[in-house]
Amino acid sequence: MSDTTNQQETKGPDQTIAPQTPPELDRKLPKYQRLVHFLESHGGDKGFVKINDFLKTFYPVPAGKEPPLWTNQGEMRGLKALLRTMKENGQVVFNGNSWERLGDNYHTDGEKLRRDYNITDIIIEARLPD
Repeated sequence: MSDTTNQQETKGPDQTIAPQTPPELDRKLPKYQRLVHFLESHGGDKGFVKINDFLKTFYPVPAGKEPPLWTNQGEMRGLKALLRTMKENGQVVFNGNSWERLGDNYHTDGEKLRRDYNITDIIIEARLPD
């Protein structure tokens, strides 16, 4: 029995089969399907799962000193709209409503700078519906 999770498997002299990408990481799938697959594979059918780090996979890795795209207010508002649609369609259940602050602005104590909530500022937990 061979382990093909992190390795390529060879079939004959010239044929190579690449390891399969987990559905939650398949960028060809829509984001809502990727989130459902993530919850299915990480216990979201049994209870709430923290999804913050997974949501970062929706965005490309920043190049050089560029800020990550998930720190952009417009991107966070778009993500909030996606999560709202998923909730309204009964595809996901959230623990609380912290996700609704994505893209909203706030001021930290003693600072006059305005900041925007992103996926690193709040805890977002979700599960699959019953």
